[in-house]
Amino acid sequence: MTPHPDECTDTRLSAMGYGPEAIERVHALAGGPLQLTGDVGRLLDNFAYEHDWAQDYQIRSARASLLLPRIMCVNAAILAYALLEAFPHVQRRLIALHRRGPDGVECGHVVTAYWNPGGRIGAFSKSNYAALAHRPQTFVSLDAVALSYAKGYVSMGFTPLYYGFPQLDDMGADWRLSDAPLTALLERFTEAYEYAFDLEPAKGKT
Repeated sequence: MTPHPDECTDTRLSAMGYGPEAIERVHALAGGPLQLTGDVGRLLDNFAYEHDWAQDYQIRSARASLLLPRIMCVNAAILAYALLEAFPHVQRRLIALHRRGPDGVECGHVVTAYWNPGGRIGAFSKSNYAALAHRPQTFVSLDAVALSYAKGYVSMGFTPLYYGFPQLDDMGADWRLSDAPLTALLERFTEAYEYAFDLEPAKGKT
């Protein structure tokens, strides 16, 4: 007998080290077991945003973030990247972006890109800015996804600066299950910036 898809994703999460509490939390946020990759986006949407992340900045593992009530962008990206492992044939990649705000303050953003069977790419994102929301699987390249977010920044009067593709699997840390903060990985994310945007906010937006 072929296992039900719901059973497959729960079984895979369990095999990856997520205990009953974590799987129950997945069900609560996603409205049930993960059945489709899009369920990961709904799960992230049902988290409260961690507005005060800068006061006690911590990069966390997927499991640690899953069990907390609020989440910010990089931890949401790590969580999405991890949960997509429940769909073993889905290709995924992180995209890190950097921008400068109208006040001159620079800040980063991280999303998880993922492919559909036809080769088109979308992205999961957690942000307090609507312009940086999830992206549908309509893009032909990672660069096109990054440019979409850059244009989102421009629409808000921000200047997009750089982007790149961090490799979680090469960071030498337990980003899936660690109980300890992984904040030391921040440098690895910023080191991933490889490309520069050539976009400026429209006049009147700054």
